[in-house]
Amino acid sequence: MSKVRSATHLPEQFHEECWYAVYTRTRHEKCVAEHCTQRGITAFLPLYNVQRRWKQRRAEVFLPLFPSYIFVHIALRDRVRILGLPGIVSLVSFNNVPAVVPESQIESLKRAIVLGKAEPHIYLHSGRRVRVTNGPSLGWKASWLR
Repeated sequence: MSKVRSATHLPEQFHEECWYAVYTRTRHEKCVAEHCTQRGITAFLPLYNVQRRWKQRRAEVFLPLFPSYIFVHIALRDRVRILGLPGIVSLVSFNNVPAVVPESQIESLKRAIVLGKAEPHIYLHSGRRVRVTNGPSLGWKASWLR
C-alpha cells in the first residue's frame, strides 16, 4: 500500500515562492498573463514598444520581449494552478525539474523595461548560450530560454 504525502511533508523548495518561466502557446502571452492576474497569481510579461506600419497608418504596438514565455512567482506546490490555465504549455524545466529564474534577473528585466532599453536582438537563436556585456542585465549568462 503506497503512502500519500500531505502538503506539510513536501520538501522546503515546494513551499518557497520563486520566479519560474512558463512556456505558452504562440501569441498567447498577454492572455495568459491576464488569466494569472485574474486568479491572483503574480505574473511578469516583459513587453517592448515598436512602431508598426499598416497600409497608410502607423501604430504603436507592445510585443513580448520573449515570445511564448511569461514569468510567474509561485511555490511549486501551486504549479497545478498555472498548468491548468488556458494557453499554458509547460513550466520551463531541465531534467523534469522546473528552472528557477533568479529574482535579480527579474528585477534587471523590470529596470530595463522601465528605462526602455529592452528589445530583442536579431541575431540570437533559440537554445544558444549568451552573456550580456552591457546595460541593466550586465553579467547575465542565459541559457535557460529554449
